[in-house]
Amino acid sequence: MKDIGEYVISENIRVSFHPGSFNVLASENNHVVEKTIDELNKHAEIFDLMGIPANHYYPINIHVSTTKPNHEEAMQRFCRNYQRLSDTCKARLTVENDDSENRYSVKMLYAGVHLKIGIPIVFDQLHFMCGPQDQTNQEALELALSTWNGITPLTHMSSSKLIEVAGVRRSAHADFIYEEIPTFGNKFDTELECKQKDLAALRYFEKYQK
Repeated sequence: MKDIGEYVISENIRVSFHPGSFNVLASENNHVVEKTIDELNKHAEIFDLMGIPANHYYPINIHVSTTKPNHEEAMQRFCRNYQRLSDTCKARLTVENDDSENRYSVKMLYAGVHLKIGIPIVFDQLHFMCGPQDQTNQEALELALSTWNGITPLTHMSSSKLIEVAGVRRSAHADFIYEEIPTFGNKFDTELECKQKDLAALRYFEKYQK
């Protein structure tokens, strides 16, 4: 693990974790919360064993996920349970906007999570298109970017699978990126969430990074 971490740092590779959707720090079920805390702390321990610095340049990114009994109380539970995480997990944790109109926008996360516990918001472009529309694309992106406290922000980009296959969920990820990443003049890193992974990145560079 240490050898891998040394290679990551020497080659200036930005790595991150995105634990699965079953990790619900804001759950009303204490058993789910306990398992989530254990899982998130294990992700942090892997980074620790690799010698990866404990900061948001190497994030562990999750969603609030639940809205029970309402958005406000769920975000309050998220913030309370965040305090139960290990120090190196707390130092890396980020939160992401959702791909459902009934869940969390960047604006909601900013008020209900970031201003409470200070963790950065990962802006997901496809999720913005599918989620609550309470800001413009530029406003939501720039609000998320403002939460990173001097660290290069990380965002997510994917195209809808609807471009490739009719009848699927709009929020499903496509094999490739079919749109240029909108930056509005801002600087940030982007993680491409595409089914074809490196092939998608190479195709994107060929098309847009000439």
